[in-house]
Amino acid sequence: MAAITDFHFFQISVLFMFIYLSGFRAEAACDPKYQVIPGHSACLSKSPLASNSGVSSADQSLIVNKHNEYRGKVAPEATDMLKMSWDTYVAAVAQAWADNCDYIHDDGYKRTIPGRYWTGQNLGKATGQPALAWDSVVTMWYSEVNSFVYNSSSNVFADIGHYTQLVWAKTHKIGCGYAYCSTFHFYVCNYAPGGNGAGQVNTPYTSGPRCQSCKTCTNGLCDCGNADCMNGGTFNLTTCKCTCKKQAFYVQPYCGLNCTGITQSSTCGKAPFDSAGCAIYSNVPEDCPDTCGFCPVADSTGSGNVVLPGAANDVKVRRTFLIGLLLLASSIQALF
Repeated sequence: MAAITDFHFFQISVLFMFIYLSGFRAEAACDPKYQVIPGHSACLSKSPLASNSGVSSADQSLIVNKHNEYRGKVAPEATDMLKMSWDTYVAAVAQAWADNCDYIHDDGYKRTIPGRYWTGQNLGKATGQPALAWDSVVTMWYSEVNSFVYNSSSNVFADIGHYTQLVWAKTHKIGCGYAYCSTFHFYVCNYAPGGNGAGQVNTPYTSGPRCQSCKTCTNGLCDCGNADCMNGGTFNLTTCKCTCKKQAFYVQPYCGLNCTGITQSSTCGKAPFDSAGCAIYSNVPEDCPDTCGFCPVADSTGSGNVVLPGAANDVKVRRTFLIGLLLLASSIQALF
């Protein structure tokens, strides 16, 4: 039997370190609140085709400002158009989808921010070099205004959907991602709360004198500063306060989800308010967050760093650990 040299001990030490770090990355790569939704966009691996990923702080400001510019000058004028701001949660999921390099919309449920928002989405694609500037991408979406007639049943959603999401009055958070995917530039913007609701696309805002419904008006927009309104809550634009849904587990000031001692309606768990309905109807996760697995990991009233109980994390870590052990066993066997 061959002796184990110092070099062999070094190899074994490196393998143990690999196992430890790999397990850590597997657990930390995807926030626990996203792991409760199988295949969530935030948990996808980055495509090997993706490069030059990310949106600079300068571009973040440009994106927000361009959206607000267009939102403030809609015609007919809007009484209730909220001013948008950047959201890091929304942006992280948008970036993960851009890094996936699959130029289709991801599933709406799989880009949800559990305990916060159901989100909408606009996509853009460009070829050639250099990359298309973000203001040009936003303008491309806005240009669909030429196919839109306010409150007309003749509108065709395929021709106006990017525009109507861009000017959806109740949407007040935006986050975007970018990746160069070998042959094309991929632009993704997610919006919260999402727009383009069924039966409402022809009236994405309320027409009337600009800012008529607002407490504070800035360039034609209802400006509530950094105030937020989550989980299906409704902004009272005259006070800039969020009116929560009736459930007691949504708490002020921004209608965050409080999972402590949560008690749901007796309808939760019964179709369509069951686990299957969570992925189909946007109101089910809001009305039955515990049924949808959002508690406690999506509690948005605390630190947000809740450890996921049960198998979702453990399976990933165990799988990585077992792979590491197999590699270690093979290496040790080769030494003897």
